[in-house]
Amino acid sequence: MQESIFETECVCTLDNLKEMTINTRKTGYVIYFYVCYILLMLFGVTIPIYNGKIFMAIVVAAFLNIVGIIFIIMPRYNAKKQYEYYKEMCSGNELRIKVIVYEDRLENIDIFNNKYTEIEYIEIKKIVDTVNLYNLVLKNNSVVMVDKKLFVKGNPEEFSEFIKNKIRKGD
Repeated sequence: MQESIFETECVCTLDNLKEMTINTRKTGYVIYFYVCYILLMLFGVTIPIYNGKIFMAIVVAAFLNIVGIIFIIMPRYNAKKQYEYYKEMCSGNELRIKVIVYEDRLENIDIFNNKYTEIEYIEIKKIVDTVNLYNLVLKNNSVVMVDKKLFVKGNPEEFSEFIKNKIRKGD
C-alpha cells in the first residue's frame, strides 16, 4: 500500500463555501460581465442623456445596478444553498471532507457519509489559492476544497507546490 504525502481535512462551513464560490468563478465569465456592464452603462445611460431622455437613462442605470448587485451576491446565495444541501445530506451536521494525497492520485472522502472519490492529477484544471483554502478546480468544474489550517500530514505551502507541479507535468 502506498504511503500518503499529505493529509488534510476541510469542514464545509458557510464561510468556506462563500470563499470557494466567490474565488472559483470562471475568469472569462467575470471579465465578459464587467466589459458588457461598463459598455451598457456607458452607452445605455449617456446616449439617452445626450438625446434628452433622462427618464430612459435612469431606468437603464437602475436596471444595470440591479443586475450588478445580483452578479455580486449570486456566489454568496449559491454558497448558502450548497451549505443547506450539505447539512441536510449530513443529518444537520456540516460536511467534513478528508483529502489524502498520494504520488499518483488524491482521495476525497466524505467522512460523515463515508463516500470516497479518487481523483487523478490529470483531472485537475487549476488550483485557486484563497485566504483560508486551496480550491482544486477539476475539469468537470467541481471543486475540492482544502483548508490550509487543517493539515494532518505535510504543510500547506508544500501541498500547493506539489499540486502545481502535478498540474504542469500533466500527471
